[in-house]
Amino acid sequence: MKYKLGILGKDINYSLSPKIHKLFGKELDIDLNYEIYDIKKDPILFIENFFNNGGKGLNITKPFKEIVAQHYSKNQKRSFNTLSVYTDDFSKNKLIKGSSTDGQGFYEDLISKNIPINNKNVVLFGMGGAGMAIADEIGKDCNLFVWNRNTKKYNTLNFDRYKRLDELSDQEIDIVISCVSDIDDYLIELVNRLNLVKSSVMIDVNYDHSSNDAFLKISDSHNIKFYTGEGMLIEQAALSFSKWFGVSPSLKLKERIKNERL
Repeated sequence: MKYKLGILGKDINYSLSPKIHKLFGKELDIDLNYEIYDIKKDPILFIENFFNNGGKGLNITKPFKEIVAQHYSKNQKRSFNTLSVYTDDFSKNKLIKGSSTDGQGFYEDLISKNIPINNKNVVLFGMGGAGMAIADEIGKDCNLFVWNRNTKKYNTLNFDRYKRLDELSDQEIDIVISCVSDIDDYLIELVNRLNLVKSSVMIDVNYDHSSNDAFLKISDSHNIKFYTGEGMLIEQAALSFSKWFGVSPSLKLKERIKNERL
């Protein structure tokens, strides 16, 4: 049996997810077909058709994570990047269940890179789907300061686990995380204002993106380490795979994919 999987988003033909999941399937002897579904609008209609026509699992990426969570969440989750189908025990109907592996995937990648997070000063730029998932995951463990370009959305965030960037004084920053796609001079200025030290780390969760060049330039100017989001991508993909099939790719395979840069 060949399982039907895919990733749904807009302008995502660059996605590495098909290659990653093909390698996962090969290691675990699971026959699958993982496709890129690049659409402009109406993700809900596409999702319903996908699962009604034999879909097993679907990853969700920009710009649909929040829209999908609003539709399928029963407990007000703010962002979904993984959808599964299951059969309800009572009605026997097939139902769609959503979750996010972004936050845990980011955290797992920090562990694999030996980047400590506990009690560290962390600044996160961009509170879209991935940004919110990461903030929810790490906010309890570190001193997290967040910034979002959309002021209206920024003002609706729950600041129980983290603080606004304007509450930051001159603390040394251990980790800078960017979940922003559009880089402008103002954002670059904000990053350069941070008190970055030799041990600081900069992470852009995008990969193969123009933002990588901007943040690499900043990190080089401060002589600090820089990482793209490829590691997070692989970790969150492994978590999605586990939700669909109940088995996980090996640590050895994940590290090999990271080292080979796909």
